[in-house]
Amino acid sequence: MIDQLTKAGPTLVFDSGNALFAFEGPQDEGTKPRARFILDAMGKLGTKVMAAGAKDLNFGATWLKEAAASSGVKILSANLTEQGKKPFEGSTVITVGKTRVGFIAVTQVGGFGDAGAQLVATNMLEAVKEELSKLKGKTDLVVLLAAVKQADAFQLSGAFKDQVDFIVTSSDSRGNQPAQKADGAWIVNPGARGQAVAALSVKLDGKGAFVDLAEIDREKELLKSLDSRLAEMDTRMKATKDPKSKEMMKTTVDELKVRRAAQKKKVDVGVAPNARTFDYTFAVLDEKVEDDAPLKAEVLKYEPTYKGAH
Repeated sequence: MIDQLTKAGPTLVFDSGNALFAFEGPQDEGTKPRARFILDAMGKLGTKVMAAGAKDLNFGATWLKEAAASSGVKILSANLTEQGKKPFEGSTVITVGKTRVGFIAVTQVGGFGDAGAQLVATNMLEAVKEELSKLKGKTDLVVLLAAVKQADAFQLSGAFKDQVDFIVTSSDSRGNQPAQKADGAWIVNPGARGQAVAALSVKLDGKGAFVDLAEIDREKELLKSLDSRLAEMDTRMKATKDPKSKEMMKTTVDELKVRRAAQKKKVDVGVAPNARTFDYTFAVLDEKVEDDAPLKAEVLKYEPTYKGAH
């Protein structure tokens, strides 16, 4: 799938963290090979950066940094500290095609790994603010990799709505949901491991806030639905003899017409020719997607349950 995207245009692969261990907290050494295997696979897929999530820090920051480096994956966290020092860079800029993409990452606030209270994620807002100042004038697009809860992601969205373009979360399992926005930066969820991969196609040669093309399509579908209901009500009214029932139907039709008029305005606004747009889709990894047999054999060593459908 990534090969196909690469053929279609400049492509950048990244991960929002919480990828390496099934659970958060100290674990036995036997879980390390599985985590290293995941990192190696990410490296082979061309993953450039990953946020340090709570489920990635079970053996501390040093282990994570070294294991990821050996796989070619750069780990970021702007708000994680170890004995008062930052073990990872908080941001980086990667150029893909002619576009400079700035990445900032944050970790869910708390203490992690074997280091206990010595490995601590602190205030996210201050950390992001500091990294944004470093990136000023150096990027065409800013992505915040937020290995945090959805509620915290919305707080970040509102705080940096004019400075961050997209926020990619990972701490909550949200499934294949559409992009979300509440007067802030767009929030998107990555695909579920083993089930789907999320793709964000971005058109940058424009101005203003990003417009979600999928949202426009949803508005058109809703308009069609209202038209269908109005046609159905018209047929029922013509067939109804009872005046009282007819009056009730007319009230419903009037309400539907008001909703349709409002919906038509939304659809007519559409997308300005010079707008910046994005299309957020999921590639579902179902039985239609052929397995790579040697890779699957390796996967089954660590995840025997993946033998069947999942």
